Amino acid sequence: MTVPPRKRWPIVALGVFVGIASTMFGIGGGLIMVPVLHVWLGIDLKRAVGTSLVAIIGIALTGVVAEVLVSPGSIHWDLAAGIAAGAIVGARLGAWLLAKLPTETLRWIFVAFMTLAMLRLLFGGGASEETADSAAMAPALAIAICVMTGVVTGLTSAFFGIGGGLVVVPVLTFVFADVSFHEARATSLAMMVPTALFGALFHRKLSNLETSALPFLVAPAFLGAITGVLIAAEVPGSGLRRAFGVFLLYAIIQLLRGRKKQEAQVAAK
Repeated sequence: MTVPPRKRWPIVALGVFVGIASTMFGIGGGLIMVPVLHVWLGIDLKRAVGTSLVAIIGIALTGVVAEVLVSPGSIHWDLAAGIAAGAIVGARLGAWLLAKLPTETLRWIFVAFMTLAMLRLLFGGGASEETADSAAMAPALAIAICVMTGVVTGLTSAFFGIGGGLVVVPVLTFVFADVSFHEARATSLAMMVPTALFGALFHRKLSNLETSALPFLVAPAFLGAITGVLIAAEVPGSGLRRAFGVFLLYAIIQLLRGRKKQEAQVAAK
């Protein structure tokens, strides 16, 4: 497929927007990219997913480098490694369990989790930026929680096509007293590099990449990713938490819309 000229600028704008949102909130951005690439630009859904993963690799890697330069020490590398390892295992496990577990039950559990996280982000809060390093967790327990968080992230990605920062950022923010929101989003970006790479290689084997769209998507996403890190560095943690809460509301709506589409497909058969 060759991207027609009239669709190139929307892809460029999409790349910039997703890059900013991803590094500001520590999310992958697939929840934004995939619907736009598929519905608005007419790219096959599987190829849209594969293409978005390639972009996420670049966004996350750019965001990590920018974080290291702008805010050294904001990334908890040990936590990121534990989450990434769990996510890769969870993605494989999810692919195997996809036909064996009641997807609807899991969907409602995930919706409930995101709703609680959204309410806490909007009307409560995790550790503040000033008191975030007051009560560090035991290292072994912290890694164990991160691995389990990664497994859940991989499972939700396999079952619903979303996950990443939507799971990781709330867990790091609310469970770890020594991790501020700024650090949670930066750590989420670090864990995203290997997990997105793993997913992209899987889709590449299946030829699920729209390579003609990548030049118009990836380079603008790099610029957006740098911009997002610079914006996040200037915004208080409380503001970022509330903005992330609004994004979680969008994610919940998208998840429920996916349920209605599945019901419509079943009814049509």
